[in-house]
Parts: sequence; structure tokens; C-alpha cells
Amino acid sequence: MTAIAKPNFFILGAAKAGTTALAAYLSQHPQIYMSPVKEPHFFALENENPAFLDSGDAARAVTNWENYLKLFVESRGEKAIGEASTTYLHSEKAAKGIYDRFPNARLIVILRQPIERAYSAFVMYRRESREENEKLLDAIDYEHLGKHYAGESGVYLARGYYSQALMTYFDLFGRDNVKVYLYEEFRKQPQAMLDDLHSFIGVDQFQPDMSMAHNVGGLHKSQTLKTLLTRPNPVRFLARRMLPEALRIGVRERIKRFDLQKAPEMDAVTWSILLEKYRGDIVTLQDLIQQDLAHWLRPAP
Repeated sequence: MTAIAKPNFFILGAAKAGTTALAAYLSQHPQIYMSPVKEPHFFALENENPAFLDSGDAARAVTNWENYLKLFVESRGEKAIGEASTTYLHSEKAAKGIYDRFPNARLIVILRQPIERAYSAFVMYRRESREENEKLLDAIDYEHLGKHYAGESGVYLARGYYSQALMTYFDLFGRDNVKVYLYEEFRKQPQAMLDDLHSFIGVDQFQPDMSMAHNVGGLHKSQTLKTLLTRPNPVRFLARRMLPEALRIGVRERIKRFDLQKAPEMDAVTWSILLEKYRGDIVTLQDLIQQDLAHWLRPAP
């Protein structure tokens, strides 16, 4: 009987820090099998019926073990088998669940300057009509009140506190099994980061096609296209039934590149307020990962 393929590495997050592009690049490697569903969220949501399942791509979440293993049935003996779910980074349940089943797994984390990460998430949810507030600070206030227009809790402020989340994984898996990268280095030198990552998960060096943009940011110029991409409609319904997920994502990204415009810059007051909230965690994180994060503490641009 053929052994059931199971993952041996995980991309944990952070959200809005390049994990979609990273998963896409890794999926091109002949020695790597990536789950065809990004963000299955299994270890964070096992045996749960989460309230946000109706929000965007979270509807693809997998919550039972048998269905989770089905994500890897197409594997054909690749050396590295992985998946990417950004809910894992801040989930103690996910950390323990992964450790209980795969204590020798390799874990990959990309961290982005937390204010930039929060604003990028805010812009995305505004673009997808899942955030009604027009200002990030108002959206954060609504989170504190338990009102989550985006459908998920803690998507803005909480997910930018990295140090405790990383310590949970370090304590369970040991630091040698957790590789931490910075979003800036991924943007500037993606191949150099991939070369290091390939060694980390035990596969040969490989140069993927990086010409396709992934999870492009910005706001829609056309209300018609925004409705087509973000609201329930017959076109989206037919596309989901008739087109493979990878093809749907490719078409969506091409449309977004045509239609999206750059979001306005964050105002200096908001930046300063959030910097004071994050300053202590950034300093702690700097010592924890032994990387200079002084550029994360810069004043408002």
C-alpha cells in the first residue's frame, strides 16, 4: 500500500508578507509539492466551525484530518511537501497541533514591518468590500469592540506582534527548525532568499519564474470590476464551478494588475500612534531573531 503523503514543512506567515508569492515560487520546484489550496488553516481550525468561513478565500478552510490529507494525494514522492497558512503564526493551537503530528517539521516565517503589514491588510479588506471604515485607526477601534468587518479578529493590530508568537514555535520545535526572513529581503533579493530556503528544506537549488505578480496591493479604479471580483455574482459562481483554482487565481491577478491603483500613503499621525504600540515588541523581536530592525523603528515617512 502506498504511504499517504504528509507535509514536512509549513509557511506560517506573517499575513501580507509575501507568503502567496513564496508558495507560488516553491510550487514550481520539481522536488517540492505544495498544497493546491493556500490557507487551508487546518491546524488553527481543526474540528471547529469558524465564523469567518464565509469571508473571501477563508471559505476554503479545511477542518478535519481526512480532508486535510486529501490536499497532498497528488504528491509523487517529492522530497519536500508543504502548505502555507498565515493563521498559524499567532495560533498556539496550530503550533501544538503541528508539533504533535510533525515534531520534525521545518517552519518558515516572513516578517513585515508591522505598521506596513497592518495598512496593507486594511487596504486589502477595503478593496474586497470587507472593511467599512475609511481609516485604519477606526478599523482597529472596531476590532477592540468585537466588530470585525473583515470577518476575522485581530487582522490589523494583533498580527503585528511577532515576538511571543515566534517564541511559541521556538520553544516547541527549537530554533534550528524555524527559519525567519524579513519581507524587505524577500522583495529585494528573492532568489537569494529562495536559495537559502531550498537548503533549509533539503532540496536542490532552483530558479522559478517570478514574472507573475501575486496578491497585488492597491485599490480598485473601476467599481464594476470591484463588484465582479469581490461580490457574489453569476460570473464568479460559474468560474468557481468550471475553472481550476490556479487558473482562477491567475486570471484574477491579471485583472487586478490592470485595474488597481496605489493606495494613499498612511498619514504621519497614524504611523506615530502605531509605532508606539509596536516599539516594545520590535525591540524584543530584534534580540530574539538576532537581526537589526532599526529601520522598522523609523519615524513617520
